[in-house]
Amino acid sequence: MKNKKFLPIFFALALILGLLTPFAALASVGDSPLPSPESYAAVILDRKTGEMLYSRHPDARVFPADTAKLLTALIAVEAIEQGDSSLRAEVTVSENAVYFPNGDGQRMLSAGETISLENLLYCSIVGSADDAANAIAEFLSGSQTAFVAQMNERAERIGCTNTHFSNPSGLYSEDNYTTAEDMAKLAQEATRHDLLTRICSTTGAEIPETNLSAARTLKNGNALITRDGTFGSSYFYNRASGLKAGYNAEAGYCLLTTATDEESGIELIAAIYGGIREENRCSSFGDAIELFDWVFANYSYQEVLSPNKNIASVDVNLGMDTDYVNLRPATAVTLLLPNNYDKNIFTLDMSVYSLEQGKIVTAPVTAGEVLGEVSVMRDGVNYGTVKLVAAANVDLSRSSYITSHIQETIHTRQFRLIVSILAVILVLYLAWVIYYRIRRIRYLRSRKRAKTAPPPRSARRNAAPPPKIEYFEDGHGPEITEEELAAIELPDAAPAAAETAGPSTDGHPAPPAPPVATPAAAPVESQEAAIPEPPEIKLPEHSALELSRELFPEIELPETEPGAVDAKEITAAEEISTPKQIPTFEDLFPEDAAPGPAAPEPQPEDPFELFHSKAERDYFEEFFRKKS
Repeated sequence: MKNKKFLPIFFALALILGLLTPFAALASVGDSPLPSPESYAAVILDRKTGEMLYSRHPDARVFPADTAKLLTALIAVEAIEQGDSSLRAEVTVSENAVYFPNGDGQRMLSAGETISLENLLYCSIVGSADDAANAIAEFLSGSQTAFVAQMNERAERIGCTNTHFSNPSGLYSEDNYTTAEDMAKLAQEATRHDLLTRICSTTGAEIPETNLSAARTLKNGNALITRDGTFGSSYFYNRASGLKAGYNAEAGYCLLTTATDEESGIELIAAIYGGIREENRCSSFGDAIELFDWVFANYSYQEVLSPNKNIASVDVNLGMDTDYVNLRPATAVTLLLPNNYDKNIFTLDMSVYSLEQGKIVTAPVTAGEVLGEVSVMRDGVNYGTVKLVAAANVDLSRSSYITSHIQETIHTRQFRLIVSILAVILVLYLAWVIYYRIRRIRYLRSRKRAKTAPPPRSARRNAAPPPKIEYFEDGHGPEITEEELAAIELPDAAPAAAETAGPSTDGHPAPPAPPVATPAAAPVESQEAAIPEPPEIKLPEHSALELSRELFPEIELPETEPGAVDAKEITAAEEISTPKQIPTFEDLFPEDAAPGPAAPEPQPEDPFELFHSKAERDYFEEFFRKKS
């Protein structure tokens, strides 16, 4: 039971420690004491980075009051920048724009009055007129309801997660709420537009006369930027500029403002809500000045990353003299930090583009070439991102490049496909060669067997017997009878030869001319291969001497008596039957004959070789013939 009594106290202490945590962190900044603002909620941002440098109740719900008009003016300025509207656009104020049910709105216009959009912006921001904000909303969106929806959508895109607006002017409503942190983000977005910053920094403006009103003079209610306000010069701050001050009973005194220190370059944004006023003193302005001075005294821009220092290295492929390159930031990363802040609490989140793509950095690499990027992180918050560049040149190694290129080519799909096709072609070629060699060996073996094999029996049976010469014992054969002599057919020159021959010297009649041998009928198989005999040549019945005179009249030959028989004379039939005895040119003119190489004797053709040559040719023609 005693432990349960201490639970409420424990939670209360935890809440107090939670609220004091930011202050505990900031209490170590510099030698100045921690600020203690009177306003309920306060936030100080670094305008360049949006980092929160100081906060008190940053997430507590507050009412925006007139600072809501800053969002109304922001939407109008963006419409002008986008070309959807113009500063010179004429706006006619409606009855609904100047109507306030409770009568608590600040009015400056009249229904039916025509005024430019630019002057409406000055009336809304500088003069803090609620009807001017309503007129802007109706002009841009057609109705206040449609414009409020646009306001909430734009606030969400800015990052205002705990904010909701119910009207363009900021009049009190339960549905019209925000936080100091959200409004500080809105102020940071507003400072990105020069037109809006110029309007918000105007201390006073002159509105020319309209169709229903004379000229009007406006004064800015932000006491930090004017000496002629309600509080005089009590809160004038020469570093301040803009943005919007406001008040209503439920919200208290509210302030969105900026301040810049020209010497250090620090730019700050302050969001103060729930301020109080006592006589000539307003806590919202005093708290803003106190917080600005405290930050300017204890903070400064410090270089977290230097472009002159290498922060990492990465491997390089195909480098000539090195296999890595150092990386450095392309630009410096400078953050607004406490003067005694420890830089080591930041972490670097680096990425190299080629490694993220699964590749390796490859030479050549040029100094200053962008290879990646680096982000400065703290507690999961990104405080800046810059490019990573190479710190030096890395030349390409030609030999390594060629080797790498060959390896890449070998591992490509196209190369493997080509190698596979060539391998298939080689295998088919080897198979064809083997097949051809086998056929060739078989053919040569069959040819060899054909040469050595004996002829078939049928050929031996039909072959003609070899010629046979029979010699008579006494040298004289039997006498030829008249019937046998008559049966012998002699050529036409035979009788002439017989008459020319005459009786022999020994009284015996001259022997008759030998009969011309008639070849016996050859078998059918031998007749097909027989060579036809040359045609029979019939010559006149003259002696060899007379024939020579007729053939060679220019040669002088000895005369013979008619009817005389020369021992050396032969008949025409004998000359024809023995063609080798015909005198040649060399025989007749041996002195004119030129010696020359002997003519080669014709070699008889082997019928077996002719047969196999033709068979081999037919085989190859059949083997290479294109199949139809």
